[in-house]
Amino acid sequence: MNALVFMKWLLIIFGIFALLKGIWMIASPKTVSTALKKWTNMPSWLLKTLSVIFFLFGLFCVWLAITQVSPKIAATLIIGAIFLIAGIIYHSRETLKFLLAPWMKGNNKLMIAFGVISLIISAVLLWIGIAK
Repeated sequence: MNALVFMKWLLIIFGIFALLKGIWMIASPKTVSTALKKWTNMPSWLLKTLSVIFFLFGLFCVWLAITQVSPKIAATLIIGAIFLIAGIIYHSRETLKFLLAPWMKGNNKLMIAFGVISLIISAVLLWIGIAK
């Protein structure tokens, strides 16, 4: 598999995940809050492991995008940056809880607003991944 094929599938997979997340956030904001509360209470070793995995995968995505020239570069760079940031955030339970606090409070309007944003992002990622 060459880099562009990998990028295409990465965008499609992330687009599908964003679509599912957006639908979930809109359809059932309270269950998302509950899931986030459980998620932030995972063992520290698992948080640190996810931190390293996300960070390294983020570096890989950014490197891969830089080595290619296509419309997929910007989207892959963004996904890589998200993994880099996730790698940093998951390193600290306090940071994770702080950043997820607005969603964990059960603010349905906020959850629905971000669910809609997630659906828009999924549409863009899928369009870039499939059409370009």
